[in-house]
Amino acid sequence: MNTSFIIRCSAIAAAASLVAITSTAAAGHLPPPLGAGEQPLSAGVHVFDLVSREQGRPGYKHFPRIAFTLPSGWFNYNGWGVNNGDALSMSFWDVDKVYPTGCQWQGKPKIDPGRTVNGLARALATRPLRHASKPTAVALAGFHGKYLRWSVPSGINLSSCDQGYFESWTGRGWTTDRWQQGAGQVDRLWILDVKGKRIVVDANYLPSATRTQRAQLDHVVHSIRFLTGSPRETSSAASGRGASNGDWIAYSTAPARGGTCYDPLSKACGSDVFVTRASGGRPVLVAGRGRGRWGRIWNVCPVFSPNGRMLAFARVAGLRSAIVVVPIRGPRGSVDGVLGAPWSTLKVPGTRIRCPRWSSDSSRLAYLERGRIVVRGLDGSRPHRTTGDPTIRDFDRNRQKVVSTTHDLIARFGADGTIVVSGPDGSDQRVIKADLDGYSSYGIAGWSPDGRKLLLMTDVGGGFRMTAVSVEPPFASKTVVAYVRVNTARSWPGNGDVSWQPLPRS
Repeated sequence: MNTSFIIRCSAIAAAASLVAITSTAAAGHLPPPLGAGEQPLSAGVHVFDLVSREQGRPGYKHFPRIAFTLPSGWFNYNGWGVNNGDALSMSFWDVDKVYPTGCQWQGKPKIDPGRTVNGLARALATRPLRHASKPTAVALAGFHGKYLRWSVPSGINLSSCDQGYFESWTGRGWTTDRWQQGAGQVDRLWILDVKGKRIVVDANYLPSATRTQRAQLDHVVHSIRFLTGSPRETSSAASGRGASNGDWIAYSTAPARGGTCYDPLSKACGSDVFVTRASGGRPVLVAGRGRGRWGRIWNVCPVFSPNGRMLAFARVAGLRSAIVVVPIRGPRGSVDGVLGAPWSTLKVPGTRIRCPRWSSDSSRLAYLERGRIVVRGLDGSRPHRTTGDPTIRDFDRNRQKVVSTTHDLIARFGADGTIVVSGPDGSDQRVIKADLDGYSSYGIAGWSPDGRKLLLMTDVGGGFRMTAVSVEPPFASKTVVAYVRVNTARSWPGNGDVSWQPLPRS
């Protein structure tokens, strides 16, 4: 059978479906704009409002909303990008500065392309390693600009690049930095002048993308419509649309004096994983330190899956290392699923702690091995990396600056010991007292899934108390755990990680 004929037929069918749904959008039946978080999307028309996702920079007030049409199986990414959970992605950018080269960029001044379409097109087309096509005049969704195509070298090892990133540009407004996800990645770029504002539509695919998938991505791009006269909502209202908060917070313990055990059989050695209600209550032990063949067991780095249905953590028992996955099958408000469900154990090489991170669709885990990201399926397989898998930045353990789960806020310690919360660019700054209830906050443990609460570790002498604090005035606080036997949540990698469960979903 002629496979090219099948592909053409599939593309025609997809195009007909998109036209039909776009006609529905034109008739006025539009959904509300997508907000923060990473959620699966139904087939049909979806809307971005980049103004509501903007992080404090002025100048976007009159930028129109953007409607586009997706087939089934795609995901939202924080209200400014979408992906199919595999090899396809589309996002919108207000480009600020361009990296001089994609790989060895550190210490080199970025290029200012100005604010014109032609200036940015010239800057991108002349970057080394990118094999960019010559910019050509183009029209998309009724607006004119330039089009070019560039790529990442197919044989490059991204871990050899500065800090493990192959960079493209920095962004203004709703997002900050564009780096590439894999060797051989191709980006198709439409640089448009939309009512006096320059916008870049970045439609990209990995080498694993099939011809049918690439055709699908092209149809998604050409379904884009810039809407006029649509009502706005405030940034704060949109930013509250992250994942909802679940009932449970997981954490691990460690010796208050440090992570080194001078006596492997000492009771001070080893680490437990607990879960506790976010509203407070008695913690429940998930994995205890016990006493294995070679001494105490370390259970560390607990992290809930994005769908809220699983808890993963690292385990080191003597000469054996593993990542443990515990399904959470009990109803909301119950930990029966944690305590009674069978564990899945992924063996990992060596005896070092491998702190896991989840893919956006909760189907895979990743960890670092000698600075390189290793992806594992839940069945133990080693699939190739793809869109939605953790990147090197997901393993950042900066204890001075912690980015919210919705990516729109950053928490850090101020010079006077206060907690300062702001947008990524320093805007919308608010200050939270660090001496909650008379005790000094010592560690920023993490964020709630909705990005509205901050988890702080407070020194109470010989241990730490975990407190959930609202980042909105009047900064109400709630004690989650009165005493945690661990010295700061983030200062010793692998010893004090904290994870707040997203509201479970299918």
